[in-house]
Amino acid sequence: MPVVDLSMGGGVSSHAARRRSARLQRRESVRQRVQEQTNAAQGLPGDNAEAMSEEETDPEYVVEVAVGGSDSASILDDDDEMTDDEDSDEETEVRISFLSTGAARMQRRMRLEGQLSKLQRIPDDPTPIQQHINDLVKKHSCAINPRHRHKMGKGAGEGIAKLPAMLRLREANMLGNNAGFSAPQRCHMGAHLFRPDVPIEMIDRMQSRAYIGQFSADGDVFVAAFQHDRRIRLYETENNWRLRKDVHCRNLRWTVTDTCLSPDQQFLLYASINPTVHMVNMHAGGVESEANVTDIHEALHFDVTEERDSGYHHSFGIWSLRWGSDGREIVAGTGDHSLYVYNVERQKTVLRITGHQDDVNAVAFLEGSSHLIASGSDDTLIKVWDCRALGRGAKPAGVLVGHSEGLTHLDSKGDGRYLLSNSKDQTARLWDIRKMYSAQEFNRLPRPNIPSFGNWDYRWADFPARGYIVPHPHDVSVQAFRGHSVLQTLIRAYFSPAHSTGQRYVYTGSADGSVRIYDIVTGRTVNQLRYHHEIVRDLSWHPYEPMLVTTSFDGSVVQWEPRRLLEDSESDEDAGESSRPVRRRALPDDPGDDRLEDFY
Repeated sequence: MPVVDLSMGGGVSSHAARRRSARLQRRESVRQRVQEQTNAAQGLPGDNAEAMSEEETDPEYVVEVAVGGSDSASILDDDDEMTDDEDSDEETEVRISFLSTGAARMQRRMRLEGQLSKLQRIPDDPTPIQQHINDLVKKHSCAINPRHRHKMGKGAGEGIAKLPAMLRLREANMLGNNAGFSAPQRCHMGAHLFRPDVPIEMIDRMQSRAYIGQFSADGDVFVAAFQHDRRIRLYETENNWRLRKDVHCRNLRWTVTDTCLSPDQQFLLYASINPTVHMVNMHAGGVESEANVTDIHEALHFDVTEERDSGYHHSFGIWSLRWGSDGREIVAGTGDHSLYVYNVERQKTVLRITGHQDDVNAVAFLEGSSHLIASGSDDTLIKVWDCRALGRGAKPAGVLVGHSEGLTHLDSKGDGRYLLSNSKDQTARLWDIRKMYSAQEFNRLPRPNIPSFGNWDYRWADFPARGYIVPHPHDVSVQAFRGHSVLQTLIRAYFSPAHSTGQRYVYTGSADGSVRIYDIVTGRTVNQLRYHHEIVRDLSWHPYEPMLVTTSFDGSVVQWEPRRLLEDSESDEDAGESSRPVRRRALPDDPGDDRLEDFY
């Protein structure tokens, strides 16, 4: 430690000199702690560490550390100079506390940089090429002129017809005996024609965040749920988006967390951050649906009946809701780390599965029947459950491992094999449940060595490893999709519809207000749609029409369609054959920027 001369001149008292000496000793102690933390973070011993630059210091505090051959060291604020004026011990302790906080932040920052240096950066996403698809189309196509439909069969025409016209003829089975594709081939070959990429209409706009947006199974109804308005609006898609039902929700806590429709499209369920789900008849009463005034909002209590009757209050929130295809059971993922199975006929909860270590944010049925259920949790795991072998203390049929952060959504392909997940680790992943670990295999897995980001909370901060690939040593996923942002809320991801695309794509909302469409085989982004200025939490692709509808925190519900089909429609209109309905609302250039604060 360098010798400090305390003889400041001017008759300094011995008491002041002792105070100043004690203060310098405390500062020297802080300097040594900072140096030790710096060396530990940089992996350097003793005084061989290089001096930290100003960029590495916390911006709130100016901390100067001179090491590695320097004769003196000081830990002083910019305006803190040695004068005859005495600082109080309280002020000195505050400075030391500030300096320690700054040093801790620097240490965390350097630890993060050390973790990121070991990770692989996400490569730039190349523009996907459709040439191989066009080559296949040409190979299996007759060269025909669509204006001469009577000349079908071998040798009918020269050159290659326009792809849209050719596909229409092929779908009509007018290209000869050997020229047609099978139904799956037709979907895959023409899928790129049905990718919505142009916003054409604002269906609705509320002064509140839109949390939910989903088509019914037949596509005739679209459901949108809004937070602060506490409303769920049902639109008739085949009737110029006429409002069928305006549901004023009952007993909400914060927002509507999820909705679902019954298999027969007769009833709507809505859930919130409490253990009660409400059921509304979609066809009863008028448009306005006020709970127990104009309509009955029947309460379905998911907390266990015996506990409720005994007076024990077990409160939890419901984050995800699914109605089984047979209409008999409803499954909910909850905030008490559980899955609840509710029997509609018996009007009671028949099963509670406590199979996770954190909130269950997503549930999904894996097939047409209600036997296999998947659950995704903040404990980073996806577990598959067989309802035919469940009971108290039941074990999962299998576990899917690969995410490094919590799950936000699950979607099933509907074939009992493939599953799609979205996660706070900024990836969506495709899974084949035939590759899942059994419960016994999972219990034998060693603890994974993956980067940990401490107390990072996706609601308030950006992902620390954005732009990097965070590998999981036990990953069994089939494909990973990267590029979208999962922050602040439980953003959803889905398979594209089978009828128009053959489920060739995966699409998801994003915290930056965009929509990403990925190729399911290559994992590459094939479209990034931009219009919204706030988070796109939920979105839905029409099951039969080339139409996508997005719901955003800017309060807007927007319809998208493929540019190519719009151009074909405009050409038909120019020729006097108008087949597309007149647009009901003009789409503004700016959906607004009414940002709201303090949200999940």
